[in-house]
Amino acid sequence: MKRAPKFIRIFLWSAVALIGVWLSGVRLFAFPGKSMMPTLMPDDYFVGMTGLWRYRTPQRFDMMIFDVPPTSKWAERKIPWMKRLVGLPGEHVRVSGAELYINEQKVDSPMLHTGRTAGQESDVDVTLGADEFFVLGDNLDHSFDDSRSMGKISKSLTRGFVAWVIHRPKIKEAEATH
Repeated sequence: MKRAPKFIRIFLWSAVALIGVWLSGVRLFAFPGKSMMPTLMPDDYFVGMTGLWRYRTPQRFDMMIFDVPPTSKWAERKIPWMKRLVGLPGEHVRVSGAELYINEQKVDSPMLHTGRTAGQESDVDVTLGADEFFVLGDNLDHSFDDSRSMGKISKSLTRGFVAWVIHRPKIKEAEATH
C-alpha cells in the first residue's frame, strides 16, 4: 500500500485536530465593548470553553459565557455574552459603588471598578434562587447590560467560561499613519 504524500497527511491530521477542538467547545470570541475594562479592552479576544467544560462547577469571579435572558432587549441577537460571575446560587448579593457583599460579608473584588464611591445608593440588592447566577461587568460605569439590568442568569443559560484573554496589540498612531 502506497503512503499519501506528507503534505496531505499533515493537512488531514490538522483537519482532524481542528474538528476535535471545535467539537470540544473551544471558541475564539472578539470583545467589542468597554464593560470589562481593564481586564479586556475593546477589540481584545478571549478563548471560551463552551463544550463539555461548561458543565464544570462555576466559580466566583469566573468570566462566564451565557445567553441573555429572553426578557432582555438583546435576546433577539442570539449571540453569547460574557461577564464576571459574582453571585452564586442561593446567595444574597449587594453592590455599593465597587464594593461587593455576599451574604452581608464584604468580598475583596479588585477587578470591579467605578467612579462612584461606596455608601452612595446601592447598585443592587438581590437574593438568588437555587439555579441562578449574578454577573457584572468589571467596569461598572460602562456595563449597563449585566445582571443589574438583565436580571439573574438561569443555569440553563450558561454556556461556559473564559479560559484565556488575548490582548490585541495596540498600534501607535505614528505607525498607523505611515
